[in-house]
Amino acid sequence: MDLGNFESVRDCADKIKQKYAKIDILINNAGLTSFQKKLETTSDGLETHMAINHLGPLLFTYLLIDMVKKAAPSR
Repeated sequence: MDLGNFESVRDCADKIKQKYAKIDILINNAGLTSFQKKLETTSDGLETHMAINHLGPLLFTYLLIDMVKKAAPSR
């Protein structure tokens, strides 16, 4: 999954939903750092660091939160 591409995040979440009924634990552990002075953007037009470090994981969690709730007490 490419956290900088929302279509990729949605595709991954859909595949997980098709394969599993619930999620006991969801860990979002991704990060990007760069020391380039030039602003970089993703294919969705967002600043790369913000998309990969924050918005991609947020979307992924949002798409799967119902499956996490089904497994309560889940994390």
